[in-house]
Amino acid sequence: MRAVAPLLEIQARWSRVPSPETLLVGALGDCFAITFRGVNFFMGVEPGIAAFTAAVLGGIGNLKGAMLGGLMLGVIESLLNKADKLLMYTDKLPTGRKGDVLSELTAREAEALLRREGLTTPQTARAIEHAARALSGGVGRAHLITRRVESSLLLELFTHEGVGTMINAEPVEKLRPARIEDVRGMIALIEPLEAEGALVKRSRELLEAEIGNFLVVEHDGAIVGCAALYPFAEDKSAEFACLAVAPGYRDASYGERLLKACEERAKSLKLRKLFALTTQTAHWFIEQGFRAGDPSALPSQRQAMYNWRRNSKVFLKRL
Repeated sequence: MRAVAPLLEIQARWSRVPSPETLLVGALGDCFAITFRGVNFFMGVEPGIAAFTAAVLGGIGNLKGAMLGGLMLGVIESLLNKADKLLMYTDKLPTGRKGDVLSELTAREAEALLRREGLTTPQTARAIEHAARALSGGVGRAHLITRRVESSLLLELFTHEGVGTMINAEPVEKLRPARIEDVRGMIALIEPLEAEGALVKRSRELLEAEIGNFLVVEHDGAIVGCAALYPFAEDKSAEFACLAVAPGYRDASYGERLLKACEERAKSLKLRKLFALTTQTAHWFIEQGFRAGDPSALPSQRQAMYNWRRNSKVFLKRL
């Protein structure tokens, strides 16, 4: 039979031919030709699951288990420098030492995982090998997904968090200076905390005017963390302010990393101490090496702006 899809054309020869009105459920076949037409991504398959849905094939069938051994290798060779994504089903997603699913890996981390016993099944190990090979040839990224999760393909492709394991040639996470185009994402982080009273209200205009004071954490194109450093050169100090991290990433140590980056920036400016004002997160600042102070310890310029009605607690740290 010949199956034509918008992304690729597959020609398959089935080992047993059903009647024309019968769906190809359970039929096994050999794929002997693939023609790529502007491929954006390829859905890899494993033995025992439907290769593609009726929307793609016009029928449902299975390709033989040898597909991974032969067809997948050929597919990857053809995909190199042509595809944005390679998606492969596997029986079990790779896990860490504690048994937690690894949602993101670089190609180097994935290859190192193969050398550790008990963290991948043979099927997953093969998928990782294919992914690493594709990435080395120019494919943008690879995704491993499991058939055990309902709608796993759609969830992996169309939600930011995904439900599988994404493997990239380089890390998708960047801590960098903020840019004007980041303001929209920063507002999305800051506004809920402003509504709770955890942060002071900042307008878009103010954020744009002060963008040079901010650092952001970008994860796969989305802004998931931000913080600002306001130097007071005459006092040899700086304020660490406006720390915000997206709820789904608050266990990823982004707050600590943003603080560390701000400390390094302050040191580069020859500043000697850091201070922060907070109404709700005193314990976090103590854990980061700050000590409690009072408004009189602030630079005179900052004392003049202190909001006594808000009554923020002051924390200090020597650099």
